[in-house]
Amino acid sequence: MAKAPAQSTDDLMKARLQELQDEKAALEASTVDLRGQRDVLHGKVDEINAGIRDLTAQIDAIERPRIIELSEEISRLAQATGGKSMGRSVVE
Repeated sequence: MAKAPAQSTDDLMKARLQELQDEKAALEASTVDLRGQRDVLHGKVDEINAGIRDLTAQIDAIERPRIIELSEEISRLAQATGGKSMGRSVVE
């Protein structure tokens, strides 16, 4: 019987490369559904974050102008009364 010619190192590396690429493709294919589910959840998170940003902007538009005025007046009065905060009694 004739002996089969030995494969070259290059041929062995090419064969191994193909095996690895096939295994990687199969592994990625096995998680396609999970990746799809994750993408759907990412979409929901993006939608929720957009809603949070919108509500925060609305709250800021309502509160911020007056909050700044109140904070400034509170600061002036606190300094004028010896640095007492709103939570502490001015009369001791």
